[in-house]
Amino acid sequence: AIAIITGIPFLKFLTGLGAISAVIILVFKDTILGFVASIQVSINDMVRIGDWVTFEKFGADGDVIEITLATVKVQNFDKTITTIPT
Repeated sequence: AIAIITGIPFLKFLTGLGAISAVIILVFKDTILGFVASIQVSINDMVRIGDWVTFEKFGADGDVIEITLATVKVQNFDKTITTIPT
């Protein structure tokens, strides 16, 4: 409908829409993946506040104290706080 209203040939409109979509996905790739991961963590109830987690890559080994949209905060056994992306 937009292609007809603007007078752009449908094939050119579809090609342009695909190109713009590809650029947006490349630019916001990490943001989109983080958002989807946080939804999966919430829906599947993978981690709860108070759970003990060990994540050597980020130096986390302790209790989960906070879960946000983008991060999980862990209080290590030595009382330091480590933030892990979802």
